[in-house]
Amino acid sequence: MKTIEQSERETARWIVLSALYHGAGIPVAERLVLSVLEAVPIKATASDVRTHLHFLESAGMAHVKRLPDGGWVAEITKAGMDVVEYTADCPAGIARPVKYW
Repeated sequence: MKTIEQSERETARWIVLSALYHGAGIPVAERLVLSVLEAVPIKATASDVRTHLHFLESAGMAHVKRLPDGGWVAEITKAGMDVVEYTADCPAGIARPVKYW
């Protein structure tokens, strides 16, 4: 059985992936991703955002660039787009909603 924390973490990863998808190929700053999570609202910190981005990068769904000033920006990959568009299976660890159409 999933814990509340695990469900929140997996939901946050879906929201982060969706935010990158809506970035339309333009690098999305980590601060913007944090703002999206806060608007949902999901409790998150800058460290949480980096953890989610790292997870998505490890799964091949995002490309993360570390900037010289210490900030991060991320772009969705083709694999990430396929997950958001429901043309690929969603890997474990991401709470993608069930397709209803």
